[in-house]
Amino acid sequence: EDVYRRSRMNYKEHAKKYFGLASKTWKTLWLLVKHCAQVIVEGHTLLEQLLHTSLDAQLYFLVGPEMKSIKSSPQEYDELGFNPKELVKQIAEIYMFLVRVNRDEVARIISKDERYYSSTTFSKAVSFLRKYSLLPPDQLTDFDAFVKELAERVTQQRAVFDEADIPAEYLCEMMADIMSDPVQFPQSKKIVDRSVAVRQIMGSDRDPYANTPVKVEDLIPMPELKAEIHRFAKEKGIALEG
Repeated sequence: EDVYRRSRMNYKEHAKKYFGLASKTWKTLWLLVKHCAQVIVEGHTLLEQLLHTSLDAQLYFLVGPEMKSIKSSPQEYDELGFNPKELVKQIAEIYMFLVRVNRDEVARIISKDERYYSSTTFSKAVSFLRKYSLLPPDQLTDFDAFVKELAERVTQQRAVFDEADIPAEYLCEMMADIMSDPVQFPQSKKIVDRSVAVRQIMGSDRDPYANTPVKVEDLIPMPELKAEIHRFAKEKGIALEG
């Protein structure tokens, strides 16, 4: 008998399976970051993906603008195995595992997230954690301090970006953001930030412009351009990786 097909006949059973899988996945991620935070922070591409597409995004949906879309009752939460309190707690703890390794780098990467990051959402997360006593007082104090520091940093960095007249050749051709480590695809000759190039190659092993096979080691470094960009960023007060 097709168990999956049967579960779709009963939406609650179907949803319960997904929430159960999601809960196990987040617990695994929590354990992974707790024990491997140093490796994750040093792997800058992985860190950016984790922060932007997982942590920032989940806070946005759990306590941010999209929380109004969740209209089930607490009884239905229990029935389906959906525990938003535990999720918010785990997310806050994961942030702090990473922050303890490199506070400045984590803040720098979050500040680049214009899709999901909002100082209001992060402040609501602090209020949520405090309201339900989800973290010990010392951990809550640390997370609250980071959230406030992050808000100030993001405001400052975005003001700097708005005022800086960034030369076009300093911008990633794919993301239109200032590059920290420019590299060139060997086939298409397009210049992008290394983190963007690595992410593309990890997903398809191809040059996204020429649609030809490429490996990370094939990327051509641009040391002179990198030095120019970093001098410019230092003059303007723009925080870059490295």
